[in-house]
Amino acid sequence: MTRVAPRLRLALGSTVALAVVLDADVRFRSAADRRAFTEELVDAVLSIVQRYHTADGPGRSFRLIVGAHPSPPKRERS
Repeated sequence: MTRVAPRLRLALGSTVALAVVLDADVRFRSAADRRAFTEELVDAVLSIVQRYHTADGPGRSFRLIVGAHPSPPKRERS
């Protein structure tokens, strides 16, 4: 399941995204699939960053953090 929850603020008459949270669960069939997914994710993020980043000029800098970790095992209720 994938959930996207942008937190928005109205500023100067326009909508400005101050933070976007992307929360997704993914299960991989194999280590090879996990490795391929990681490579594709890195390529996609770098492509988007290169497309929109400007080193100088007007604008505001944002920090982009992408992370993943194994989900904790589900506990059985007693």
